[in-house]
Amino acid sequence: MNRDKFFDEIKNSITEHYGDEASVSMHNVRKNNDVVYTGVCVTKKNSNCGPTVYLDNYYNSYNDGKEISKIVEEIIGIVEEHVPSNNVDMSFYSEYASVVDKVCFKLIGRSENENLLLETPHRDYEDLAIVYFVPLKVMGVEGSILVKNEHLKLWNVKEDDLYNAALVNTPKLFPVTTRNIFEIVGNMPGMDIYDKEDELPEIYVASNTSGHFGASCILYPGFLPDMRDKLSSGFYILPSSIHEVIIVPYSKTTHDVDSLINMVRCVNTQCLNTEDILSESVYYYDFSGENNVKKVEHDKEAMVL
Repeated sequence: MNRDKFFDEIKNSITEHYGDEASVSMHNVRKNNDVVYTGVCVTKKNSNCGPTVYLDNYYNSYNDGKEISKIVEEIIGIVEEHVPSNNVDMSFYSEYASVVDKVCFKLIGRSENENLLLETPHRDYEDLAIVYFVPLKVMGVEGSILVKNEHLKLWNVKEDDLYNAALVNTPKLFPVTTRNIFEIVGNMPGMDIYDKEDELPEIYVASNTSGHFGASCILYPGFLPDMRDKLSSGFYILPSSIHEVIIVPYSKTTHDVDSLINMVRCVNTQCLNTEDILSESVYYYDFSGENNVKKVEHDKEAMVL
């Protein structure tokens, strides 16, 4: 069965299950790095919105031998877990005053998202871009709304307004978290390579409490200087995904710059889904300013040390 036929089978089965109790629709969703997924959305009669379940991985499971009936059962279970119990009032999104305390930012790659950035307010950050979203968790609903150029016109605001609001909101709604990378590795079976009494090397994974879009923590006011003071060193920033970064003190690394870049590329190709990749670059933060992050070039002489 080809992909389109599989998607139709899933939609028809879910439609049959809900009957007149819900409307079922299919649509494509463009994600980070221009990845497009096909999703099925179920909206109950008493609600004006519903969860979208992406089907692409289910198609792979079907090709691996999983029965369609089991797939449909699993999707329905996800829908029932996340479907809103009543109408969600989206009128708040028409007035900037209603969203100004909810606007947040995230980091994405610039060159990989050129088409998206044409229609999205953003600012450059080395070879990355800062874009803005409004999380719906403040309304008790999962998901978020990406801020588009049309919203700026509707709200009569500028990108600077979004950035200043997000500087306040994002750290408050999604507080930063840092963990020593060897504490994480040490909790994995067979990876307890450091004794509890040992002093762990100062290499940290930084993210946020939600685990989503946590790489943007490097934009939080005070975070980079705090890490600099903690490490007593400038440091490399390795973008392990859009959700987190790895902080490696310059004084601790035994790798040359090309090795660090190759490490990031290896993680991107072997460990991440395409939509979770942030960058293939490595960045450096030194002592000279609040937010002096620079992309490291292959030539070590080009570094700001």
